Amino acid sequence: MIVDQGYGDGDLALRMMQLKFFLRSIANAILDHKMHCTEMTDDEAHRFLTEQAFQGDGEARLKITRAKLSSCQLSTYFVGRSAFMRLRQQIQREMGDKFNLGRFHEAVMEEASVPVKYLPELTRTKLKIPR
Repeated sequence: MIVDQGYGDGDLALRMMQLKFFLRSIANAILDHKMHCTEMTDDEAHRFLTEQAFQGDGEARLKITRAKLSSCQLSTYFVGRSAFMRLRQQIQREMGDKFNLGRFHEAVMEEASVPVKYLPELTRTKLKIPR
């Protein structure tokens, strides 16, 4: 988010790093699903991670082991980030010029760890957004 707020003054290397992390979360979710819901082999998973998701050999091997040991855990990063960004966009649209990114983050973080499905209502309450 700091890159989106102007940190790095448009440095393309920083933007590439940001996109690589987002790609990693997407690839993790795909890997998790394919290893648990289809018949993806370890070799297929390794090729996917190294050739399509640009991960190193060691990272890919560890990721495959991790996926096999904990179903659905790798998907949570993508799901959580997507839900968070969707909520931010909705709140930003609703508040218009009154939207303050720092206050939005404070409202979200104030609740500590809550299930994502409750976060919109709790955040709107903290930001005093009328229903």
